Amino acid sequence: MADDEEDDVRAELACKIGRLFPGLLLVEKKHLRDLTIETLERLSRDEEPRVRAMLAEEIKHLDCVPKEVVQRLASDAEILVCTPVIEYSPLLSDADLLEIVAVAHANAMLSAVARRKGLSGEVSAAVVASGDVTAIAALLTNIDARLPQRRRSTPSFRRPPRSPNGTVRWSCAPNCRRTRSAASPPSSPAR
Repeated sequence: MADDEEDDVRAELACKIGRLFPGLLLVEKKHLRDLTIETLERLSRDEEPRVRAMLAEEIKHLDCVPKEVVQRLASDAEILVCTPVIEYSPLLSDADLLEIVAVAHANAMLSAVARRKGLSGEVSAAVVASGDVTAIAALLTNIDARLPQRRRSTPSFRRPPRSPNGTVRWSCAPNCRRTRSAASPPSSPAR
């Protein structure tokens, strides 16, 4: 069936194999498990992107599929194939993710890395170093990511302190100070 001419048949097979594979590990039928792995590998190389995308979607959370299949899907040229695996696969290591960031051929790949749960500081730093604004925004909204350490030369962006009477002290330069009430917006510069 993995070699069927109809892509609908191969797509349906990818979906079913992805769902059945975790249970096969519990079955002591080595031959059946080997055939299933062979089918997974064949489907991960299918010429039809829809087939590979369905397989990627079905196995994205699994830790029992061959790592080679996950890596092949993660490096796929089609965004619908690679992004689910990049974002969710527990089999991708930090080294794998750093490689993906280094060779990413699409912004969506970087964003998928940035959205991963438990993202390390090293991988986060690589996403930031990529300069991709969308991926950096995804990283900043990822509450599970460890953000890279700020360099000491980077300016600090903290809220200005409030005085006891509720005013905020804004400073533009060391010798330029202006005080305003917390309730009033900053005044626009005179023209």
